[in-house]
Amino acid sequence: MKFFVYSRQHIEATTPHEVTNLIVSIRTPGDPKEAKLPIGPLTVGVLRMDFHDIDHHPPEVEHLLFTEEKIDPKTLFTDTMAQTLLAFVKEKLPVEHFLVHCDAGWSRSPAVAAAFSKITTGVDEEYFRRFHPNMRVYGAILRAHFGQ
Repeated sequence: MKFFVYSRQHIEATTPHEVTNLIVSIRTPGDPKEAKLPIGPLTVGVLRMDFHDIDHHPPEVEHLLFTEEKIDPKTLFTDTMAQTLLAFVKEKLPVEHFLVHCDAGWSRSPAVAAAFSKITTGVDEEYFRRFHPNMRVYGAILRAHFGQ
């Protein structure tokens, strides 16, 4: 399986992949529109998720994010979301391409790609060299898979 990490702008400009593929679309809660995805005849599934790009922070800092930026803690990536994502992907496998996007393609989508790369191939270093994966997302997916 080959992983493709996109920003919203890039996935909306992409044509449908001509091999079996699945798409995970991530947007920030409150965004007015869903991304226009390159869904084609070989797209076996699409999962749309909404959660903020907030990584792990010490408790003394994290509570400030919710009060000063007015972010609802319920809009963070959770273990339940990780389990939903894992079940969706497992149900759709095997596929040749795994497409994942978020707003910038820098943190949330690379975290998803890194976690699934680690699960399927045992390797995730490329995503940590090229991007800044959200560790809340990455860790939750690995915990859901490995049961830790």
